[in-house]
Amino acid sequence: MFILLLGSYDDETKKALYTMQESIANSFSDKGYYSLLMEELGLYTVSDGHILLLENRGDRSTTIYLFRPIEDVGPIELQTIDTISHTEDIEDTVYRYLTEREFCNLDIAIERMPIISPDGLFPFLVSISSVFLIVRLKEETRGGEFIELCYISRSPNLISLKGSPGIFMLKKQDVTLTSMLELILIEREIRVLEFSDTSDLLDKTTNIVRNFRV
Repeated sequence: MFILLLGSYDDETKKALYTMQESIANSFSDKGYYSLLMEELGLYTVSDGHILLLENRGDRSTTIYLFRPIEDVGPIELQTIDTISHTEDIEDTVYRYLTEREFCNLDIAIERMPIISPDGLFPFLVSISSVFLIVRLKEETRGGEFIELCYISRSPNLISLKGSPGIFMLKKQDVTLTSMLELILIEREIRVLEFSDTSDLLDKTTNIVRNFRV
């Protein structure tokens, strides 16, 4: 199950998102639950139909999520997950990984996809994620997470790997939401949870993930 973490990229919110990601990994990695942050991700298509989601980390390691070629109907299927280290161009490293392990033939081509396009990174993340956690920590940020929220709630890609997705807004207690946003949240039946501090945010994150049923 994939969990997409969204929020503004100011230093304070970004720190909270990474803390949430680490907490989910520590609590649920043995259950096959994976949390994703867009800042770390790149989406690649392979000429034979495979799809690659690459999660790049600061230690020159990359987690590869390899998805089977998409059929005309049916869910997107995860084929394998692996972590590799690289000292060269990431695309060359991934090419060697795919061909040496015989996931693909030698004559494949790999193409990086844009963030926003019908086949881009963000629509793909929406299509594979079962849980969406949108964090609103402070009012003075630009509010890009609200645009993401509106896209998610109305996206035709909102099908997930299996089951119905859960969309949650986690906002700090002293943050005020606009009347228009409140109407959108009600109309789309998006659940809003308030938290008091980081510890409370992590507790609520754990409870959402633990009790969500795909």
